[in-house]
Amino acid sequence: MMSEILTAMRPSHRKTNDSYSGKLDYPNSYHGPTCNIPEKAVKTNVKPAQTVVVSKDISCSLSKGSSEIKKEFNKLYEGVSIENCFASKGGSIFIELTNEDVAKKVVDNWKTYYFTDRDKGPKEGTVCKLLSSVQNSVIVKAVPTDLAEEFIEKSIEELYPGARVKRFVKTGNVKLRTVKIDFIIPGQSDEMIKNGLLLNNLLFRAEKYIPRQRVIQCYHCYKFGHVAKFCHQKKPTCPFCAQAHYHEECDHTRQLCCNCLSPNHYATNRNCPKFQAVLEKIKNPRETNNQNSQHESQNLNKNLDNDF
Repeated sequence: MMSEILTAMRPSHRKTNDSYSGKLDYPNSYHGPTCNIPEKAVKTNVKPAQTVVVSKDISCSLSKGSSEIKKEFNKLYEGVSIENCFASKGGSIFIELTNEDVAKKVVDNWKTYYFTDRDKGPKEGTVCKLLSSVQNSVIVKAVPTDLAEEFIEKSIEELYPGARVKRFVKTGNVKLRTVKIDFIIPGQSDEMIKNGLLLNNLLFRAEKYIPRQRVIQCYHCYKFGHVAKFCHQKKPTCPFCAQAHYHEECDHTRQLCCNCLSPNHYATNRNCPKFQAVLEKIKNPRETNNQNSQHESQNLNKNLDNDF
């Protein structure tokens, strides 16, 4: 979508080549406070009991990708192995560890200044919790956009006291027909999944909320795994022809993907083999890390006694 990519890209005074209008292929997605990173939401199969969630004042530098998250985590908990990690749509960080005991020890020993920008003055700090303790939310789809969040909360407050409703929006603050409901009382999400959500005599089906992660693509060099703010490439790469200029300046008639060098699509196409490879790595992190996990797990118990 042209409107989505223009939101993420820097404002430009350069002449726009109208012949390429609408060619950028970016997916529709829900946008959270994640530094305007182009994203594609995909499901992940983390285990809640051995996964920790870090939220609130997280350093924006960790938006560069899972490698930066692992690097920062290993500084704090040396020798503790990570099965999977990612930043969610809303900006929280999910870290799946090797077992439940390790996850509990990480939570118990977490400091509020971990994962923060310490040089930018005092803040509230970060919070680390087990995913199993906070995973008490549902998604409800096809909810009319004229039903306000406050109205939905008031309609369910008798059965679900304290429940909070958030409607998803996309670029331009356009309301979507999907809402997320967070409960403060354990078990209430399962109850709504069983009984549904009744609004204005209409019954809506509720689904378990599943944290989602994104494919990060730089809009300066169009490689994966980092954002433009942290891109080390000096000259830009055109997503249309792979040459060293901004997309607004492109006047080439032939397309070329700068990632796989295919002449059949642009660098933002989701069918690109390089994009699909990154997506597959996100969906199946255990297969990717299988060769290293056995060796790391042998050192895990030995290091835990010293690290905690």
